[in-house]
Amino acid sequence: MSIDHKTWRKYERQIHQELITVFTDCEFEFNDSIFGKHSKTGRQIDISVRGNIGGNKILGIIDCKHFSTNIDVKIIESFLVMIEDTKANFGLIINNKGYNLVAKNRANLRNLRLDIIEFDGLEKIQLTYDYLVNQNIKNLELSKYEYFKRAKENS
Repeated sequence: MSIDHKTWRKYERQIHQELITVFTDCEFEFNDSIFGKHSKTGRQIDISVRGNIGGNKILGIIDCKHFSTNIDVKIIESFLVMIEDTKANFGLIINNKGYNLVAKNRANLRNLRLDIIEFDGLEKIQLTYDYLVNQNIKNLELSKYEYFKRAKENS
């Protein structure tokens, strides 16, 4: 299922380098180990991101998959457990091939970011803050009063 070691390691390093270049105010750790709250062991993370957003510390974990086939639901569920175990604020899976429908449906329940990035086109992607963090927030409805109240507080 996986491609040879050299290719996927190069893929992970390219993603890591792109993130460092774009997000200069965040800290990215390649091949990180984060202690799991529930598992009570170090969890291997391809790339971790730490920074501050709105005065709050954030932790994101990124899993880089370079497979010869689409990602299935088992990989998504395993990653969701890792997000929970590491207490990450967000997770991102980057894959070169794609996702089957069941995997995509499962990820959408938790707003997990799923992206398909071609290995040869990695240097062409434009990663931004919005790309990583601002995802569709489900079931968020503000009254007109609450919207203007929050807007006033944040301005």
